[in-house]
Amino acid sequence: MDLGYIERRKKNLLTRYKIRYRTAKVLEMIKKYSNSEAPRILDAGCCDGTMLRDISKSISASELVGIDNMAEFLKCGDIGESPVRLENMDMEKGLGFEDKSFDVVIASSVIEHLSDADSFIKEVVRVLDSSGIFILLSVVPIYEKLMCALKVKTTDHYRNFRKNEISKIVETAGFKKTLHLETLFTKGYNLTVAQK
Repeated sequence: MDLGYIERRKKNLLTRYKIRYRTAKVLEMIKKYSNSEAPRILDAGCCDGTMLRDISKSISASELVGIDNMAEFLKCGDIGESPVRLENMDMEKGLGFEDKSFDVVIASSVIEHLSDADSFIKEVVRVLDSSGIFILLSVVPIYEKLMCALKVKTTDHYRNFRKNEISKIVETAGFKKTLHLETLFTKGYNLTVAQK
């Protein structure tokens, strides 16, 4: 991703709508599937922390941590007085947290940008506490092709995953079960919720 992404994200009405929609879906999944009354939440690939800031306004979380590979994105974060903590971390090298550090891990439009999605998801399993949940939003491959063909966007993805591929990766990584699997085609995402 390039640094211009943050400006495009702020200016583009469709992008702002999609971010609000993704945040609403993530909140819905946390409320539905998290066993913790005050979950410890990690947003892996948080960009500027917008999703976590908005989550902090809607639920009582004991910890809200956002990480991103791009320090420049984090510097653009307007988290205000929220309890959100943002950290620069190269997710390609692992998640720099102790085992069982979080009750919820979110990865929204992230795995497509990683060269080794399998290793990343295994790290998610490691940092999730027992019965923790992983909320994964990933781009629908045909939607991505269509947007690129229409020149709405250019791709910077290593790989786009079909829904059945995501299910296999999650299962192989060590999650006990998939709680939710849905294609949000008009928004361009597959939504997966897996439990450790």
